[in-house]
Amino acid sequence: MTWTRARDFGLWAVLSFLVIAESGARGDPYWWQLGCLAVLAAAVLLRRSRPLIALSAVILPEVVVLAVTTNTTTGVPIALVPAISVLAYLAGRRETQLKYFVLLASGSLALLLVLAMLIHTELTVAGVVLNWLAIVLVALVLVVMPWLIGRYRAQQAMLATAGWERAERIEHEQRLEMEQVRLRERSRIAQDMHDSVGHELSLIALRAAALEVDSDLPERHRQAATELREAAATATERLGEIIGVLRDAGTQAPVVPSDETVAELVDRAAASGLAVRLVQEGSGELSPMVDRAIHRVVQESLTNVSKHAPGAEVVVAVSYGAEDVQVRVTDTGPTRPVPKPHPSNGSGLAGLSERVRLAGGTVTAGPRTIDRRPPVESADGVLAAASKSSGRVASTASDDSVGVQPTASEGRRGVRPASESRGGVRPEPESSGDVQPTASRNSGRVRPGSENSGGVPLTAAESSGEVLPTAPSATGSAAAGGFEVLARIPRAGGPAEPEAAVPAGSATANERAVVRRQAQRGLITAVAVPVVLGAGIGLVALGYYLVTGYNSVLPPGRFDALRIGQSRVEVEQVLPPLQMLDPPTERVTTPANWDCLYYRPDGPFSINYAYQLCFDNDRLVAKNTVRTGSIAPTPEVTDPAHDQPRPEGEETR
Repeated sequence: MTWTRARDFGLWAVLSFLVIAESGARGDPYWWQLGCLAVLAAAVLLRRSRPLIALSAVILPEVVVLAVTTNTTTGVPIALVPAISVLAYLAGRRETQLKYFVLLASGSLALLLVLAMLIHTELTVAGVVLNWLAIVLVALVLVVMPWLIGRYRAQQAMLATAGWERAERIEHEQRLEMEQVRLRERSRIAQDMHDSVGHELSLIALRAAALEVDSDLPERHRQAATELREAAATATERLGEIIGVLRDAGTQAPVVPSDETVAELVDRAAASGLAVRLVQEGSGELSPMVDRAIHRVVQESLTNVSKHAPGAEVVVAVSYGAEDVQVRVTDTGPTRPVPKPHPSNGSGLAGLSERVRLAGGTVTAGPRTIDRRPPVESADGVLAAASKSSGRVASTASDDSVGVQPTASEGRRGVRPASESRGGVRPEPESSGDVQPTASRNSGRVRPGSENSGGVPLTAAESSGEVLPTAPSATGSAAAGGFEVLARIPRAGGPAEPEAAVPAGSATANERAVVRRQAQRGLITAVAVPVVLGAGIGLVALGYYLVTGYNSVLPPGRFDALRIGQSRVEVEQVLPPLQMLDPPTERVTTPANWDCLYYRPDGPFSINYAYQLCFDNDRLVAKNTVRTGSIAPTPEVTDPAHDQPRPEGEETR
């Protein structure tokens, strides 16, 4: 026997003992006792799967018993009442829906009222209704209250269960977090591959392009250089596809590149054919985080130039100040057409921005008007090379088609992503301010050297068609098409700009609050519903009692005017519309063939006696004053002039 079946058997045994004890004391027949035991067995077996059916199985027999024993002197059998209360509580624990419980309760009470009226035809409707209302009040305590307590206990159990389920979810989330750590490690690998391998492939392609245009080489060597450049470009594309699979798009984790100084990086780029110069001001020891961030800024900038600005001249300026380090990488824009837009995977300037942010600095990037004159150093060694940025800076894109828009203040940390460019091509500046739109926004060919109203020559460096070289102006200022990356990083590093704030509160606290509110509502309901229902039923019963009481008053003067022998029709003309609800029928004995009516001499709550009028063959045969309390009635009762002897049992004053 399982533990569940053992508990069911124990519950059935306890309830059966109560039935046998109560029925034995009353002397009920054995068939009734056996029937109750069978009903209890069925109810206990169904209490889990069909709690309402189990409750109905014990309620219906009790309803029939109550209907039969209403207004009897034998008492009401209560053998099944404990079982009803227990099963009502268990039905509440099983989260029985409220509407079904209400239907069961109201249906049972309605059936009780109908059966009582059909069985006890000798009782008045008012008497049956009053007895029924009394049973309803008792049912609120013995049925509704246990069910509501069970509901409250179910809410408490739900709260405890929700806590354990939340703990299990936390453990599951911890396992998922470990998986996320592995994914972030893959992301770091992808970032490192993009930064290092992608840079090397770009330099290979750049060297091959230089050999491709070298007129001193034989044609077959130049063809081999072309194939090498194309293979490097294809490898770069395949690398981008692999990185796109490995990268976790939602997290940009910092990586540590290989130990290489900025000077060595610039030398390698220059040896690969890139026209790049390094200008440094000052020196000093930097933290590894800041040093790697500077290296990353230069590396990403040179990689972008080699991809998007072939033939451009690049100046890398690093200024070591007292508080921060400023890195500015500028180029003059492409002087040769870009062979093919490079595929984008979203890890260029976006990753650079994340690296600088983690070092406590800021980075801005965008197109600018470039001074073609070489940079010069002032007497105090300060770099005075590039021209100022022309007005507003438009959104940019690197090889990853992710743009970084400069903030309003360079001192403000962080960068704001801008709209992506198409096809990985660096976008042109806006058409307002000092910079005229490029040929990519115009149809046909654009002739370099033409100027807008602001005196700045147009460029076709980024057009989708054939690109012609752009000549500098008389002042040495080239058209828009140059690009600048500017980073400012504290020498000692600093706290990173906080990421998106996590919403206050937690799911656990919110869930606990919801379940707690439900439990509180269940407790309030368990107390308030019986009180409200009882008060409502009491008010209805009181109102019915008052209306019936005031409409059953027969004034003493009218009672005295009645004479024995009058016809019923004459008597009913002076009688009130209703009879009193609680007639003292047990205080007087009348013949069985008499039809007796009872009325009040006064309103409710102040009656000490009642008037009895008895009819036989539609004739008034008796008029009595019947005592209802311990105080004797006043002497104004019957007609003293009447000589006819009163029937036996008649009570006078």
